[in-house]
Amino acid sequence: MFSPVSSQAFERYIEGFSELTKIEVKTRFNRKLDGLPYEMQRTLLRIAQEVLANVHRHAQASRVRVAGRFIADRVHLFHQR
Repeated sequence: MFSPVSSQAFERYIEGFSELTKIEVKTRFNRKLDGLPYEMQRTLLRIAQEVLANVHRHAQASRVRVAGRFIADRVHLFHQR
């Protein structure tokens, strides 16, 4: 079982988003993100959801990439269409 905001849960969210919007989404998440405190994971999930919503509303994209990484002990969330 995984946390409701784990990288696995986010990937399931992505699958639903992709089916609904027909936008191809590629993800890459460092599994260390699953070790973050629940509140941080939830915040990252909300930010990523907002990024995807904005891509859907404004970018007219057919695909997008989303990545979560640790760089120099900091969490970075990237997106690219």
